[in-house]
Amino acid sequence: MSDTVSFAVTAAWSGTDVVLAVAGELDLAASAAWDASVDEALGQVPSSVTVDLAATTFVDSSGLRLLLMLRHRAADAGTTFTVTNISPAVARLLEVTGLTDLVGESLPDITAP
Repeated sequence: MSDTVSFAVTAAWSGTDVVLAVAGELDLAASAAWDASVDEALGQVPSSVTVDLAATTFVDSSGLRLLLMLRHRAADAGTTFTVTNISPAVARLLEVTGLTDLVGESLPDITAP
């Protein structure tokens, strides 16, 4: 069995803005750790929350649900929500599921060369 961590969230604060850097696989197995990190961040009432997917290796439908729930909770709290550093694979998932409006930046080119 491997000792590698398959999921982690790190919160980096700049004033009242928080960036949640996701590393590893954002899926059903990540739900408990994700929820704890989100609860802690939103409990400090940020003015904006950004999810950074630069180190994310995989996102499935459960991961999309987690992102959508965070967007909803942020909107209810009057907090700005964005997703950054989206890989082409995640961009394709967002496109296929019709969730491209989830992100606050342009999606990477997903066309094959």
